[in-house]
Formats: sequence, C-alpha cells, structure tokens
Amino acid sequence: MEHVHLKYSNVAKHAGVERSTVFVISILIAAVNQLPVIIQWVNNKPGELFTGIPHFFADYFLYVGQVAQGAAGRWLFAEHLFTNEPMAPTWYYWFYVTIGHLGNLAGLSPFATYNVSLFFLVVALVSLWYSLCWRLFPTSRLGRWMCFLFILTASNLPGLGQFWFSPGPSFNRLGGVPYHVFVTIVFLLFAVSVHKRSLVSTPFAIIAGMANPVQFLLFTLAAIAAKVRFAIIPVALGAVSVWLTNQEFARQSVFVAARAWELAQRVPNTVLMLIPAIGPMLLFVPFGWKNATSKTDPLRLLFIAYGLLSFALFLTPIPRLLGVSPVRFLGPLSYPGLAIFATQGLLRLGSRQRIAALALYGALTTVSLYGQLVDRITPARNPQLLMDTIYNHVPLSYVDALSWLKTQRQGVVLTDPAIPIEVLVPVFSGKISFSGHPIHTLYPEVKEALRQDFFSGRMSEAQQKQFLTDHHIGYIISSRMLSSYTKVFSNDTIFIYGL
Repeated sequence: MEHVHLKYSNVAKHAGVERSTVFVISILIAAVNQLPVIIQWVNNKPGELFTGIPHFFADYFLYVGQVAQGAAGRWLFAEHLFTNEPMAPTWYYWFYVTIGHLGNLAGLSPFATYNVSLFFLVVALVSLWYSLCWRLFPTSRLGRWMCFLFILTASNLPGLGQFWFSPGPSFNRLGGVPYHVFVTIVFLLFAVSVHKRSLVSTPFAIIAGMANPVQFLLFTLAAIAAKVRFAIIPVALGAVSVWLTNQEFARQSVFVAARAWELAQRVPNTVLMLIPAIGPMLLFVPFGWKNATSKTDPLRLLFIAYGLLSFALFLTPIPRLLGVSPVRFLGPLSYPGLAIFATQGLLRLGSRQRIAALALYGALTTVSLYGQLVDRITPARNPQLLMDTIYNHVPLSYVDALSWLKTQRQGVVLTDPAIPIEVLVPVFSGKISFSGHPIHTLYPEVKEALRQDFFSGRMSEAQQKQFLTDHHIGYIISSRMLSSYTKVFSNDTIFIYGL
C-alpha cells in the first residue's frame, strides 16, 4: 500500500509541475501576443492618451466602441455608431457590451478593458489547449507536450502561404480580438463536453452557434463523421442560435455590406496555397495516420474529423455557394487534428530520429515566428503600424473635445479630414461618426467624397445646408475656423474648431 501511495503521490507531483509550467508558458505567450501594445505603451508621451491598439485600428475602435457602450450602462443591444442611417440596435455585440460592464465595475477604461480581457482570455486558451492535449495523450507526457507544441506554434512556411484572415501564422490564431479568442474557448469546451452526451454542453452549444455559424456547421458534420454520440438537445439549440445569427445579419444593412465585402476578398483556396499555410507540421502527418485513427477515443476522432473537414471544405466551391468566404472554414480548431497526426508520427520514431525531426520543425517554425513578430512591431514591414501609432497616442485636447460631446444632445459628428479623429468619435463621445470605418460605414466612398467637398469649399451654400440636413449633422469638428461656412450653420449644428 505504501508503494502505491508513493506512486500516486509522484503522479500528482508531476501533474502539479506540468500545470505550473503551462501556466507560466501561457502568461509568456499572452505577453508576447500583445508585444506591439506593450511597446507603444512604453512610448506614450505626457499630454497623450494611450489607446492600446492590438489589431487593425478601424476594427479596434469599432469593437472598443461597443465596450464603451456597455461601460455607459447599455445592456445587450448596441448601437451602430459608424454610419448615420437609422438602424435598429443589434444584440450581436453582446460580448463587448458585457465586458464593458465588467471593466467599468473594475474601474477600467474601455481601452484597458479590451486589452486586459484579451490577455486573460489568451492565458485561459493556452491552458485549455494543454488540458485538451492531456485528454488526448493521458498516458504519454512526451505525446501531450509535443501535441501542445504543435497546436501553439504550427505556422506557415517562412514567407509563404499567407492570405487574408489566415490562421496559418501562429499569432493569428491568438490575435488581438478578445471575441475571437473567446469563441475558440467556447468551441473547445463544447467539443470536450458534447461527446459525453451531457446537457452541460447546452450553453456552449448556444453560444457557439450564435458566435460562429460556419464553425458550428463544421462541428456538427465532424461529430457525425466521427460517429460521436451526442445529446440532440444542445445541438438543436445551437442550430437555433445559428438561425438567429443569420437572421440578424440579414436584417442589419451594415452586416450585409460587411459580408459582401468579405466575399469580394479573393483568397486563393488551392492546395498550393494551403500546404505552405499549414507549414512544416505537415511533414509528420503521414507517419501518424494509422496510429492516430486506430484508437476509438471519440474526442480524438472528433478533432481529427473537424480538422480534415475544415481543410477539405476550404478547398471546394462550397463556401462561396453558401455565401461565405472560404477562410471562414478555417480556424484555430482546425489544427488539433493535424497535431494529433504529427505527434503520433513522431512517437513512432526512435529518439535520435525524433530529435532530428523536431530540430527541423523548430528551425523552420522559429524563422516563421520571428518573422511574424517583426512584422507586428516594425512599421517598415507593416505600414498599418503607422496608422496605429497615430491613433495609439491621442492628444488630450482631442480627448477633451470629444468627451465634452458625451454630455450633449444627440447628433451626427462630422470631422475635418485634416485631423484624423473620425474613428475616435464613438468611443469618446458616444455619438455617431459620419465616417470612419471602411466597412461599417454604409456608402463609405460617397460619404468621404461629401466630407471632402464640404471642408474644401466645393459645395455651394445651398448644398452645404442640404448636406447638413440630410445627414442629421449635429456637430462639426475642424482644425481651423471655417468663417466662410458659418453662415450656413443653423442653431441645430454646433461648430467646434481649433483642435
């Protein structure tokens, strides 16, 4: 009995060490994932407000604007604040509205709320990835660590296989959007719980179907292909969520426009693009095919089916026939299936062969990871960072002017093209910006042309008055006094200048 007790004591000790190691790794990965934000934070100067942009600036201010609405007291439904057409509020941004409430309770600004939530969600996701690897390889410590390594680091071949919204680069599967990380966590928990045929999976199913209808469809097909016996109620409720989300997208003009824009992005969904995008992990997949599929573990078979279906359907015309971009069929959960194959392939090798194989994988992947990091922090290699730098450090005079609007009556805000503040309007003022987001502003080219014509003086007095009336302009913000235009401003329009 004493021998047995010591054996289980050692197992518990090793498990505790592994979990502690994983926690440290998750903290480090979360920090590296937000390295661009950390660097900009260090470079912030007195007299500036740091906004902490972790991804494309226009999308960031769209989402953080929803966070600000939650912080201001709005529940569930959020307003569209980047287009001035009358539009019903949407529940689709419930996640951001919710974390806005939580951040406000913690005394955080919307910017801090967004970044803090991203950090902790990445920590949680990395820890859950390891928990999944433990379930997949419960008796092989080497197996679960290698599977964990592949899931976290698998990347495209250096300089190859990159396309819009690609999950190939490892850091893209974490990224700067808290909602994307949250959705991955939900699907991961759904996958782990659903094969137990437990109603505990119900809330995960509902959120999963609501959050990503395409991935929910993939999951259902994978469960059927893997012959997973699942409870019908959670999946049925998830299907209802899919329907509700599609209905919401159909009734919101902004979402219809966004979907049309996404379909217009021509991603080359070919094998010659996909293989470099998956990267060197594919070298080991064929060697583990037999061993990985010979076991009857339903969770393992579910993830294998999920990954294979994801990549296979990406290569077909089916996504576009369904009215969605092929990239929607790819995602972080496409990778565990391949990681299982690669891990089983390496476990079949001798120790020397395995070390050589991992060295090759490590060399190629390190080059790719280094390139990803450099691209994310070097303006010369990523021109988008130049815009991020402008909007990351907002002069306090801009903040004061926009914050003053928060206490004023409703009205659309028109900003001078000479000062780059249109994307800042919603989050600081809670008001609608006449322009700002290239997709979530309806008719953006037309509105930008009108804005340019107004501030350049190309409009006649009658045209100016009609423009202000047609678009419900309540506030005009300029860097200079537009004395020749002031005669057309009615008492309904407030003119702010001097920024």
